[in-house]
Amino acid sequence: MRKTKKSISVFLVLVMGICMLTGCKKDLSGSQYVGTYQLVGLNGQELTQEQQEAAAASLVLNSDGTVTLTVGEQSDTGKWEENDNGVTISNEDGGSPVEFTMSDGKLTGAYSGMEMVFQK
Repeated sequence: MRKTKKSISVFLVLVMGICMLTGCKKDLSGSQYVGTYQLVGLNGQELTQEQQEAAAASLVLNSDGTVTLTVGEQSDTGKWEENDNGVTISNEDGGSPVEFTMSDGKLTGAYSGMEMVFQK
């Protein structure tokens, strides 16, 4: 459990390292992606309820194009936009964006060899 939480934390810190608040406001209020998602899977494995609670990881896609990623008490912000298959999270400096695809109501994204699955 501790190793899973550490893996999740490391991954989320890396992802949010590229997701800085840009100040660029968009109106995405009609987007199906706007909302709060909880981490439900990591590296192809579904997390148990206990693991989800221990990780306390959430992804909030706001209607103004900003995103907040939270792990426990640590939060970072960035920007997001829709793409053909889901959403892209990136920073204003043009760092490596993270693509999340939507399938069966879940957003799945990979970064630095780790895969995360979020669900509303």
